Amino acid sequence: MTTRPLVLACVVVLAACLAVAPAGGVQSEPTLTIADATLEPDGSTTVRVALDSAPNGLAGFEVRLALRSGVATVGGAEYPDRFRPTTDPDVGPDGREITIEAADLESAVGPGTTNVTLATVTVEANGTGTALLAVEAAQIDDDDGGRVDLGTAAGTIAVDAPTATPTETDRRPTTDAASGGEPPETDASGGGAVTTTGTGPGFGGLAAALALAIAALLGRRC
Repeated sequence: MTTRPLVLACVVVLAACLAVAPAGGVQSEPTLTIADATLEPDGSTTVRVALDSAPNGLAGFEVRLALRSGVATVGGAEYPDRFRPTTDPDVGPDGREITIEAADLESAVGPGTTNVTLATVTVEANGTGTALLAVEAAQIDDDDGGRVDLGTAAGTIAVDAPTATPTETDRRPTTDAASGGEPPETDASGGGAVTTTGTGPGFGGLAAALALAIAALLGRRC
């Protein structure tokens, strides 16, 4: 007889929980992502810094990035035209850190905007190997004046070893020792090297005919 009120109480609590829960489920926090990049030794490239979502818009940001290896350095950054005003990128003295800062006074990034490019950072190779370009500190404010709780994802900067290029010696054809160091003769039809036999330059038949003629003359004189 006492179980019915308990069941009713559980139903009421469950209904209250469903009413409070958001319709779309639990929303994940916005993530600040640094793109990966691959470059050659002594080369440079640009790396995208992006916010995957801005649920309440974007008022401004200040982000400090750092390279965690000496295989590359940062050379500067550029902002999209929609951000005004912007602050000149501040590169650290060793080229391992950079701070980017800008505001969105014209509300170009409204609530619900996704895949927002904040800046593109120039990365220059300084060796071979890999390095992480990570977020060291970040403050992103939304249109309501609140600070956005962020997740971050570092980018991997890979500097490949140089690829060996053929030298002039590698491009020369193989020589034939039997022909005095000259490359073997090739058939014009594409059939490969031409092989010649005998010790003379190809006049064996003519020499035999001359020998027979001389023998005949001597026989007549005798």
